[in-house]
Amino acid sequence: MTSSPTPQTRCFTPDQIEQILGARFSPSTEFSPAHLVTDTRRLIPGCVFVAFSGKNFDAHDFVAEAQAQGAVAAITERLLEGVSLPQLVVADSRAAFGELASAHRQSMSDLKVIGITGSSGKTTVKEMLGSILGSLAPTLITEGNLNNDLGVPMMLLRLKSEHRYAVLEMGANHRGEIAYTTNLAKPDIAAVLNIGTAHLGEFGSQEIIAHTKAEIYSGLQAQGTAVVPADTPYIEVLEAAASQYSLIKEGTGICISGVNQRAFVSSFDLSLAGSDETHTVNLSFSGEHNIQNALMAATLAHAAGVDLSSIASGLTAARPAKARLGVTELTGLTLIDDTYNANFEAALAAAKILAQAKNDDEGSEAIMVLGDIGELGDQSEQIHTNLGAELSKIKLSQLITLGTLTRFTSISAAKNALASRHFDSIEPLLDYLINQIKQTQTTQTTTVLVKGSRFMKMERVIHALTEHFGAPT
Repeated sequence: MTSSPTPQTRCFTPDQIEQILGARFSPSTEFSPAHLVTDTRRLIPGCVFVAFSGKNFDAHDFVAEAQAQGAVAAITERLLEGVSLPQLVVADSRAAFGELASAHRQSMSDLKVIGITGSSGKTTVKEMLGSILGSLAPTLITEGNLNNDLGVPMMLLRLKSEHRYAVLEMGANHRGEIAYTTNLAKPDIAAVLNIGTAHLGEFGSQEIIAHTKAEIYSGLQAQGTAVVPADTPYIEVLEAAASQYSLIKEGTGICISGVNQRAFVSSFDLSLAGSDETHTVNLSFSGEHNIQNALMAATLAHAAGVDLSSIASGLTAARPAKARLGVTELTGLTLIDDTYNANFEAALAAAKILAQAKNDDEGSEAIMVLGDIGELGDQSEQIHTNLGAELSKIKLSQLITLGTLTRFTSISAAKNALASRHFDSIEPLLDYLINQIKQTQTTQTTTVLVKGSRFMKMERVIHALTEHFGAPT
């Protein structure tokens, strides 16, 4: 079953639930304002249990257990016999959960919501925006991967009266999902960051991905602002979907200049168009693509009315999320953890950071460890082959691949003169990698970047290297 909201979520009285959902509890009941919980493993006494049903589970089987643990009522899709717990029956309990979350969001009159989606960069832009806005007023940002048709309402239910900003990621694995979540959240500002190949196997083409991401504009407030990227495939699709709103492009009114980029940190000057005001940003994010993410975060903050000084200081204070190009210095080894997930574009961006690290430290070794990229459908083999060819254009020392699909990446890279080694399982890969690092440690430094899709569990490489080489003394 799915994870539940935290105990600090919005509480509802039975009258409020009945009014919002247009149904009544049977038998009628009275209880103190109660949290909504969707998982008996995280149930708290006095809550209302919301029973979802799905392909692989049916939480209606746990309603009696929820009652035994202290639930005071349940929202269900059918009246359960033999259960004395008051039940409010709806056609779709997941949709009912969303309705309650949306009603709570609509009750927040002093809140500005920024919704973001895109094939990559959502978490980074979210963290940057959270740092900027959080320095000004209480701000809620999406936690973890709560960005789908269940996660977004969970985040909305965590809104408190003191919140003045909310930054919400919106992801999708099917068409209509972002349309659903954005209409729950009703953002004041909505942005598509880019259109890439992530989830290509599920959607079939980048054009369909563009139409899917563009759904985020459908839920904008009537006077809302739609932000589109400066350059991305199918930009015309995004602009058409956003045409009825105030439409601005990434970088509108705000400029980046004087970029000084190194592998793991960058600095640049941030200024307003037509103004002499300039502030320097020291960005603790790796890579050129994260300067672009910073520009999008600055554009969104500027659209929200934030002054330039606060934007600059917020970007300087921002830090990467876990497993998103995090850098750790070990004994004789610099380790870059980018294991959260992977797609074609992100893998190339990460490789460029690794090459920059090699360039910053002349003579060092730069090894990329890459696991399979998932959700590419019929184009999996071709995209992995193309990736090898593109990686060979980047000045790496060696590519080490793991899985099934990355065999094509390894073959393609080797054909294009990039030293490459493929492994079907992790144990021999670790033996080989550790030996390679040891061989070079006496004469030069080594930087290792680890990346792959979530199902590959590439963090196993991170843990093994951390354990073997330890922290520097």
